[in-house]
Amino acid sequence: MNSNKSTLVMIKPDAPKRGLVSRIMREITGKGFTVTEVGSACFSLDIIQNFYRWEVIQCPEVVNEYLCGKKIPLWIIQGINPVNDIMEIKLRLRKTLCRGDHRNLMHCSSSYENFTWEYQVLNKNNMISIHLKDLV
Repeated sequence: MNSNKSTLVMIKPDAPKRGLVSRIMREITGKGFTVTEVGSACFSLDIIQNFYRWEVIQCPEVVNEYLCGKKIPLWIIQGINPVNDIMEIKLRLRKTLCRGDHRNLMHCSSSYENFTWEYQVLNKNNMISIHLKDLV
């Protein structure tokens, strides 16, 4: 897996609910990256804890209501060194579009090492339907 040319984006439930998925997509593709939907996550609290490497889930009821039991789109973003650019997009969108609560539109890997970890967790839990090796 050549992670320095790929990263992960997870579209959190508030983005589609607010009609912001196409805006997120435009922001990413506008920077010249390719976006491929590679699966969807239906998280449990255990998988979330493993995915984020949390020792303890703070406010498990809130996390469960927000992220668990919903189909959450997973995208692989490909291009030249995407981690920093995608992180910048995420932070800018959160700053301009989030309303101060825990609902924060999207997740993206914060480093290539985290991308590798997150991808492996999702793959192990059968949430990835198109694999990196299958993407051209």
